[in-house]
Amino acid sequence: MKRHAFTLVELLVVIAIIGILVALLLPAVQSAREAARRSQCANQMRQIVLAMLNYESSYKAFPPGAEFAVGRPRTDPANDGAMISWHARILPQMEENAIYEQINWDLGYEENKAVSLNAIQGFFCPSVGAEAQKSIFISGVVNGQTTYTQHYSGVAGPLRNPAVGINEYSQTTGSPPNNITMAAWANGACTSRFGDRRGFAQLGVLYANSKIRMAKITDGTSNTFCIGERHMGETAWIAGLSGLFAEPCDTAGFRNVEFGINHCIDIEGQNNQGPCQEFGNSRPFGSLHPGGCQFAHCDGSVQFVTEDVDLAIIQAKSSRNFGEIINGG
Repeated sequence: MKRHAFTLVELLVVIAIIGILVALLLPAVQSAREAARRSQCANQMRQIVLAMLNYESSYKAFPPGAEFAVGRPRTDPANDGAMISWHARILPQMEENAIYEQINWDLGYEENKAVSLNAIQGFFCPSVGAEAQKSIFISGVVNGQTTYTQHYSGVAGPLRNPAVGINEYSQTTGSPPNNITMAAWANGACTSRFGDRRGFAQLGVLYANSKIRMAKITDGTSNTFCIGERHMGETAWIAGLSGLFAEPCDTAGFRNVEFGINHCIDIEGQNNQGPCQEFGNSRPFGSLHPGGCQFAHCDGSVQFVTEDVDLAIIQAKSSRNFGEIINGG
């Protein structure tokens, strides 16, 4: 019997069926890939906090969220806006000794900025593209080269938001950098060319000059956020506080918790810093994982927090010893 070839109609039907199947499968494939990236991201955050716990075991405190140059008097004007981030302190615990040895701890962030020309893969969220692994601010440029950034910021603690209304969240303790007054430190009066920087929270675990001992986390390590995701990096990963002397108020390695998850992404989109500048040191935590972002607790456990979670819960879990009652979350 003579075999007939496919007719044009039959070929078109087959192609249409294949197209439909691909269209049905593609979202599932993309979802599976994002699930894998989110899982890898959570594991990286867990490893970071485990590195901090090893640091705490050795030095009896979590690393400071940012710190002055060891070899300078605290009143040295060069200290202002030149604080090195906690990211640098835990490099040995992350098996990055070779990069750690490049840091001169007698100097500040600005003099050590070139160290951030080394990429630390554990500081990058896998869901963020390669272009967002580099600094986007001018403070992240050294000798004409753009440094690598980080996507995991320390949780400095909650700041008062009228939606929650806990007045005590406005209180801060400790010493500010040299040319920042205590009033500015506590009340957000510190300004830069971008305006009000919204102050510095200090009720969490990682903030300027912090050295929080485990015993001080009385809310429980499994209930207290240590680090959270930022959907984009901003400046060099070694930066704790801005490296610009004229803008000593800008945090880099840690963030206040004043707004909800992904609050900034809703306004600015993925790759445009834009209006987010107005939030200063309270630029919100967020990620490119659909629906929310991840936080790592002080015990190393990681939690995905959805965008619709009550801000009161997020703020409560950002304080270390405030004793809030958390319903849900």
